[in-house]
Amino acid sequence: MNPSDAGNLKLTGVGRTIRQLREQAGLSQAELSRRLGWAAGKLSKYETNHLALSLEVIEEIARVLEQRPDVVVLRCLQHRYPALGTSEVGRLLEAMVNPSGRE
Repeated sequence: MNPSDAGNLKLTGVGRTIRQLREQAGLSQAELSRRLGWAAGKLSKYETNHLALSLEVIEEIARVLEQRPDVVVLRCLQHRYPALGTSEVGRLLEAMVNPSGRE
């Protein structure tokens, strides 16, 4: 991938991960949408996989949820590709974003 294409990268099928992170933060869809400055139904479309997540959107959500974007991306990838969690690549990625073993 050309580095200039990174802005076009979209993650699909990871809405449940965003919902789980939102719920862990104790926020309703309405409250997170308000904090993001989004229209009411936009977050729902991401959480139900009707919209793919761009890196820009992931960074926005991560900021509001007080999460590191790299951790959010890894959680999305682990959800989308469950085998990643038990693979050597998955362990290496986990160690990169969570070197102390804590989130």
